[in-house]
Amino acid sequence: NLSFSNGFYSDIYEDGMLYASIFRSPVPKGRIIDIHIDEIPDGYCFFFIYDVPASNSIKSMGGDIPVFSGKDISYLGQPIGIITGPNRKIVRKLCKELKIDIDEHFLYDEKQSSSFSEKNNLLAFREIKTGIKYEKGEDDIEIEDEWESEIKSQSFSETNGAFCYVKNQKLYIFAPNRWTYNLRKTLCEVTGFSPENIFITRTNLPDKNTDILWLN
Repeated sequence: NLSFSNGFYSDIYEDGMLYASIFRSPVPKGRIIDIHIDEIPDGYCFFFIYDVPASNSIKSMGGDIPVFSGKDISYLGQPIGIITGPNRKIVRKLCKELKIDIDEHFLYDEKQSSSFSEKNNLLAFREIKTGIKYEKGEDDIEIEDEWESEIKSQSFSETNGAFCYVKNQKLYIFAPNRWTYNLRKTLCEVTGFSPENIFITRTNLPDKNTDILWLN
């Protein structure tokens, strides 16, 4: 169920196809109160957590990463949903301008929240206190040094994404993805399609020297 192509997924076109763009959180922390999807014009749709066919989580590095945010926002740019429609420019415009009400002052105990619970395999935890005068203790270690780092930005020949369609109960994916095993496994868990019904075509890779495995 795996094939290879020297072409780009973004060059593929089918009559009646839809464009899709991820709608992301504009704030780093908060709780979602409302999303004004009534402002989306006819012919365009918004899909979010309740529209995920199977599991809303991706297993990675020993933990669970949500596909879409349910209520709580954990980081800036966190995926909240996907907007689809026939016009690519309008889809991207809606993703930038769609109104969302978020309570940025909502507080909750991170130790007890589901994203930091023991059942989800806690990877790291940091407690930050403000408004308290700090006094260095005997066991505290102070590290001071200077360092320089060269910033290397990834070079992509096309927009990060994929082309996909469903035909005869089978899911077809075209994407420049290096880790096709992980992609098929994730698609099985999220969409509910069985592995034998998922066909992946790895398109032209953006940079053959990059060590990025599963960016797409």
